[in-house]
Amino acid sequence: MDDRMNKSDKEAMEMKEKAIVATDDEPKINYRGWKAMSFIIGNETFEKLGAIGTLANLLIYLTTYSYNYD
Repeated sequence: MDDRMNKSDKEAMEMKEKAIVATDDEPKINYRGWKAMSFIIGNETFEKLGAIGTLANLLIYLTTYSYNYD
């Protein structure tokens, strides 16, 4: 019985080691601080442009087609 437990413990340890080695080989991408700031500013800029464009189109649509102001 002890021999089985030792084999299973060894196999479990080997699996843990393989998992640790597999994760250590991959490079970690860590976008924090000033590196991520350009993405945040770009996202906010294009979001604002989209909102302004939508408002302009909605204003034109409502004034020309919906209410028929002449």
